[in-house]
Amino acid sequence: MSIKDFQDCFWFLFVCKYHDDYEFCAQPLPVNEEGFFIIHMTVEEAGDYTIGVSQKGYRCFDEDSGYEHVPCKLILGKEGKEGGLQFIKDNKTYHDRDTYLEV
Repeated sequence: MSIKDFQDCFWFLFVCKYHDDYEFCAQPLPVNEEGFFIIHMTVEEAGDYTIGVSQKGYRCFDEDSGYEHVPCKLILGKEGKEGGLQFIKDNKTYHDRDTYLEV
């Protein structure tokens, strides 16, 4: 896409944070009846990590659809060597598209 095409197609652009050496991975999850997910992941090496939840944007729906972002709470815990969970960090948003933790 040329710069001219980009300018014609997009009215604005936000880059909130960028790191050349960061890797991005995503896992789409369907909405479930319980309203929450428990996701197990293994961190292979120490480093800076951003864990986030993104909801669909308003632009994915008709203006008169009534679509709103729902509150979201993201809780990060660490599995203990002898079982149980150790709380690390959390974040809650109320009507934002994205909720994330930087650890």
